[in-house]
Amino acid sequence: MQSQSVKVVIANREYNLRVAPEDAPLLEKAAILLKQRIQDKQERMRIYDKQDLLAMVAFDIIVEELANKESIQAIHHKVLELERLIPDML
Repeated sequence: MQSQSVKVVIANREYNLRVAPEDAPLLEKAAILLKQRIQDKQERMRIYDKQDLLAMVAFDIIVEELANKESIQAIHHKVLELERLIPDML
């Protein structure tokens, strides 16, 4: 398996990562989005400590992930309900 070195900056710290070449664009995009979220949080909440900013952004991301999982589960249950109705309609 071939790997590629990717340099990302998170909260003004540089990290060198070895990843599969096909994953490099995703990691670079993630680093850009994280930088934007940190800047947004800093501007909105006037938090300047990098550790506090990272903690708050991480918390927001987990909350969003949980909400998305709940939405996906609700959609899955609706699809199952609809699939159960189909044989009755035929």
